[in-house]
Amino acid sequence: MKLELNAISLLLGMLSLSLFRELPGHAWFIPAGIALTLLLLFRKALPLSFLLAGFLWAGLDGHNYIQSKLPTDLHGTDFTLTGKISSFPKGDNKRITFLVTSTAPVSERWPGGRIRLSWRDPVSIPTLGDEWSFRVRLFTPSGMLNKGGFDYERWLYTDNIVATGYVRGDEQRLNGGAVSVDRVRHYFRERIDALANQQQHQAAGLLKALLIGDRSGIDQQQSQSFQATGTSHLIAISGLHIGLVAGACWFLASFLWSRSVRLMRRVPAPLAGAIAAILGAFLYAALAGFSLPTQRALIMTIVFAGATCLKVYYPPLVRLAVALILVVIADPRCIWQPAFWFSFSAVLLLITLFQYRRNLSSWQLLIIAQLFLTALMLPLQATFGMPLSLISPLVNWIAVPWFSLLLVPATLVSAILSLFDFNLPVQIYLQLADWTLALINLVAEYNSPLVIGQQHILLTLAAVIAVFLFVRYFSWRSLIPLLMLYLLSWARLPVEKPYLKLVVFDVGQGQSLLIETENHRFLYDLGPAFPSGFNTAESVVIPYLQAQGINQIDKLILSHDDKDHTGAADSFLTRIMTLELLEGQAVESTGHHGPRACRAGDSWQWDGILFEIVHPHNRDSGISDNDMSCVLMVKSDETTLLITGDITKPVEKQLLENADLGNVGLVTLPHHGSNSSSADVFVNSLQADYGVVSSGWRNRYGHPRKPVIDRWSATGTRIFNTADSGMQVFRWERGSATPVIDSWRTNHASFWNR
Repeated sequence: MKLELNAISLLLGMLSLSLFRELPGHAWFIPAGIALTLLLLFRKALPLSFLLAGFLWAGLDGHNYIQSKLPTDLHGTDFTLTGKISSFPKGDNKRITFLVTSTAPVSERWPGGRIRLSWRDPVSIPTLGDEWSFRVRLFTPSGMLNKGGFDYERWLYTDNIVATGYVRGDEQRLNGGAVSVDRVRHYFRERIDALANQQQHQAAGLLKALLIGDRSGIDQQQSQSFQATGTSHLIAISGLHIGLVAGACWFLASFLWSRSVRLMRRVPAPLAGAIAAILGAFLYAALAGFSLPTQRALIMTIVFAGATCLKVYYPPLVRLAVALILVVIADPRCIWQPAFWFSFSAVLLLITLFQYRRNLSSWQLLIIAQLFLTALMLPLQATFGMPLSLISPLVNWIAVPWFSLLLVPATLVSAILSLFDFNLPVQIYLQLADWTLALINLVAEYNSPLVIGQQHILLTLAAVIAVFLFVRYFSWRSLIPLLMLYLLSWARLPVEKPYLKLVVFDVGQGQSLLIETENHRFLYDLGPAFPSGFNTAESVVIPYLQAQGINQIDKLILSHDDKDHTGAADSFLTRIMTLELLEGQAVESTGHHGPRACRAGDSWQWDGILFEIVHPHNRDSGISDNDMSCVLMVKSDETTLLITGDITKPVEKQLLENADLGNVGLVTLPHHGSNSSSADVFVNSLQADYGVVSSGWRNRYGHPRKPVIDRWSATGTRIFNTADSGMQVFRWERGSATPVIDSWRTNHASFWNR
């Protein structure tokens, strides 16, 4: 148990680093290193030594990443980049994204590293492993920061991406690279695409995902189908696939080796099987490009099979602890990835299950294991805000054997035979994969994935405790409370009921905000959508609502028809029940029946709080899009909120003449703080206590403009900018005009966030 405890201590030490907004300085590591050396002299203090070692190791790695990022003062600078293409390009002929690892210093001040680039209208599609030269514009890693939302900066950190940018021109292919694993992977990719195009198969993406770890061929619809059925893990080469190949190699090598007496005299069959398992796992991981999940699985395979090679026996939990220690030492950043926790938790549960399996048949073990794995995933999915498929246990009972025993072996056999121009197995495989995708799509139509809010974590942990109690004492009666806890863990809990709460989302250069009262939810705009398909409605707004347990919006206002305010409205309206839609300006393709126009004078009351539209008075075709913005005033006994959209100075003047604004407690700065808005008379008349700007960090428009911020600040207005603060939350209690303020980047960010 000592090694297992030390492994947990090492992991906790690394995790504790997330509590720091900024990493401790290098000087701090010297006394910490001395303390670690002294602690190692005492055996009883070994867990504490591992705890401190984990903190130091992760801290040094964090410093290495922070120092390797593109300096902030070089943000938006053009460079000539020479580097090796280190990922398969994703996209189409109009726009692709790919990774480049610089092979020469980018500038005198910055050596470069792993860079994520986009390229519009590429002259040709770069090949994995080729060396290219581009003129690029690079940016310091940066992203939006919201509760429940995807932490893009953490993703860049875990993938060691030190800059992002786009190609501007002067592209030149320098060489095609030597024969390497990358070239082999590219060969298989091209061959699969060619065969699939000839036979018009839709499953080429699945074959590429299972063979070379390239999931770019799986479109959004297919990805959503796998998510809805809980089978996404089957299309990512990870522990299941590596373990399957290693196990198959072990069995075949041991069986064939044992047929020869001469070979058995030299090397025992179990040893030959273990060596074959390691080699098979290594080759499959190489085909997948040694992605981080395959690296973890390979290390685990080496640890478990290595004990046989060394002719020593360690309990499975000890081997798992050794694998955990080696994995986090090799890659300290893996602990911030959901896949790390899923893989090690699953192996831990299976080891525990098989230790106490008593007299169970194979089918009973399969059923119980799947039930346990589903229950175990609950707290992990709740923590990471990932969707849960309620039919996943049933689907996986069929899909896991189908993929493990048929599709994955068929993938590898077909690939080997295709090297000899024997393509019939590939064509048969593609037909099988087509049928598989059709069946998964059919099942997905009748099921929607459920997102477990973070408020459910305690309940889901209770479900996991019930699982382990069941495993330990093995009473079928304990399945009854287990199933009750399982159902309770995803049941909708009562949502928060604030008196008045304003959430201004960090959506970059755009706007989206949520106003909550005790019994109602009101959403104003959805933020931007981009040509790449990324949009903040799906990546920011919906995850927040789901994390809060909100599945219905009473009203949605789309202020005006600009993509930085109304992006992906169609998608939002299909996923979140919206009782009423209002538009300041007719918005194209909302797909919502009966949207109502915003008109000055319309008002309603929720929970004693007045909501009143104060602009526009009519839909005048001569008014600009920005000036058609729906302006909303929210009045309570304690404060007044003014939501302005993108209005300019002429509309500000109209508001002062036609609306009884009075002193305002909080105002959203018009048009992201541009010079076209915030006239002196408007600013001086409002005398706002707080002002919020929605803008992108270092955006190309220069919003918010310094004179505008100075103008508001001169009246005593305290300014918050989502570019600096992240998601901004204001909460008013009944009887108090002073809100409780929570700036997400200030209070909840970690060291990898800017």
